[in-house]
Amino acid sequence: MISYVVDTNGTILVRTQADDVEWGISKLQEKVLGWFRGMVSHWGSLIDEAGSDYRLPSNYIVGVMWAESNGNPGLRSKVGAMGLMQVMPVHFSEAELPHAMEPRVNIRRGAALLASARAGFRDLVQVASAYNAGGPSGPANGPWTNETWLANNRNPALTSRWGYACEPGYIDRVVAASNTYLVGQTQS
Repeated sequence: MISYVVDTNGTILVRTQADDVEWGISKLQEKVLGWFRGMVSHWGSLIDEAGSDYRLPSNYIVGVMWAESNGNPGLRSKVGAMGLMQVMPVHFSEAELPHAMEPRVNIRRGAALLASARAGFRDLVQVASAYNAGGPSGPANGPWTNETWLANNRNPALTSRWGYACEPGYIDRVVAASNTYLVGQTQS
């Protein structure tokens, strides 16, 4: 099992169950950071465009994209989520659906959902938790507001270390990728 955590300088750290094997962590971390940088470099212009159009920080999109697909545009989940942002078919318009796997369409639809969630939540952790729950058509069943969503979706069996119901480890991946992206922007 691999988990992602955030270092004090905000970069992704990778931990394995055999975390006492330092050389394994370093090599794995180097590989994961390479994949991450490649994803950001490859999809960066589409991420920035969607962030600008939806008035959403690019690091939110990067964090969710990494947690959802690791930058793989061809990914399909067992439950039907598609593409880079793993958006469910129900969230696409009839005209968009045939193009749902196209990176630009997928990123923009995911960014629109994130922007919608951000209108009712305070921070990235809550926005990402709502996104992971499926949004207005998912388990949240209604308006994306902090109080309503949290009241309806707290599940101690699925609560992350951040305290919000979601897929275990999901928020850690989102926050680690978001912070790594931000650190990279300040170093550029």
